[in-house]
Amino acid sequence: RKNPVNGQMPIAIAEAIDWGVSYNPLGFDFKKVVKRAKDGVVHGGASLIGKLLLACLQRGIEPLTETGGKDLVTDETGRVIGVIAETPDGLLRVRADKGVVMATGGFEWDDELRKSFLPLHMKHPVSPPHNTGDGLRMAMKLGAELGNMPEAWWTPCVVLPGEEYDGAPLHRSEFFVRCLPHSIIVNRHGKRFTNEAGNYNDMTKPWFDHDPARYQQANLPSWLIVDSQYASKYIMVTAPPGYPVPDYIERADTMEALAGKLGIDVAGLIETVERFNGFVAEGVDRDFLRGASKYDQFYGDPRMEKNPNLGTLEKGPFYAVDIHAVAMGTKGGPKTTVHAEVKKVGGGVIPGLYAAGNAAAGLGGAGYAGAGITIGTSMLMGWLAARHAARSRASS
Repeated sequence: RKNPVNGQMPIAIAEAIDWGVSYNPLGFDFKKVVKRAKDGVVHGGASLIGKLLLACLQRGIEPLTETGGKDLVTDETGRVIGVIAETPDGLLRVRADKGVVMATGGFEWDDELRKSFLPLHMKHPVSPPHNTGDGLRMAMKLGAELGNMPEAWWTPCVVLPGEEYDGAPLHRSEFFVRCLPHSIIVNRHGKRFTNEAGNYNDMTKPWFDHDPARYQQANLPSWLIVDSQYASKYIMVTAPPGYPVPDYIERADTMEALAGKLGIDVAGLIETVERFNGFVAEGVDRDFLRGASKYDQFYGDPRMEKNPNLGTLEKGPFYAVDIHAVAMGTKGGPKTTVHAEVKKVGGGVIPGLYAAGNAAAGLGGAGYAGAGITIGTSMLMGWLAARHAARSRASS
């Protein structure tokens, strides 16, 4: 399945860098990319999934769609020997002689689990809506030891009215606008609170900050604000430069008027913008070091003289869109051994049960190692699980 936001545009990361698509969104080789799409070329991990599917089909392994795991089956010794699944035609019992590998994703779409484990009441996950913690619940029933439960692959996102995917609201991770010059993110007080261009997993964490005096999240709600310099040069969520800015994006001729429309403290916002514009002139963000790292600069504009991520906000009209702290997937789940075996509370493992990907406790803890870390660890742990299951069963 293709990414619903950019899945129709098969572009490799190296090409995106060469073409400068973040700061020059219309500068890519249009004919080449369209031909790839017509030829069925995919990107963003889809080709890895395609090769896995092909390998399964070549070996007579048929994936069962619309079939969700409900319960694990154990024998009298406590070993996992199968799964009970729900299908459109009723329950299906599947025997697994060599073990069960849970790779069911995280729990970011289950409101009850989110409220129980995550540090922020997140309402706009950006993953497929079927990640509802099925594997987590099955493992918990058997006494699995859990780890990393408050963590997720955090990211800021924007929401376009009416967009849906698989019958659920579609939310878009925000990678570009926040990093490019002439943009800032502020809270209700008009204050910046994070390095807007930082890696999405870590730059999102200040949204968790709690204001004990007012007993509220200090940085919610929040807005991504740009000026007309930005709109004339870069893509504004869905509008390339030169195209009309969509109606879902708020606008006003002055910063004061925009603050009034959004309910932002006017004096606070004006002070923040003036301070930020001073940083632009200097080329150094002395509050959050925006643009100081190579990671920040990846989505910046190298044509800027002093700092690829900094540009003034001074030319109206000004634009703003709500921006939310959300997750691409959760990082919590059963702890596992180096063979991906699920650990049991009190010691030992649950024999015959394995977990990989976001269905397991994240190997990186709270951190973010870089692009592809989710699918990379999924492939690694899935391979280790299958190898261990085959060997242990063969020797028993």
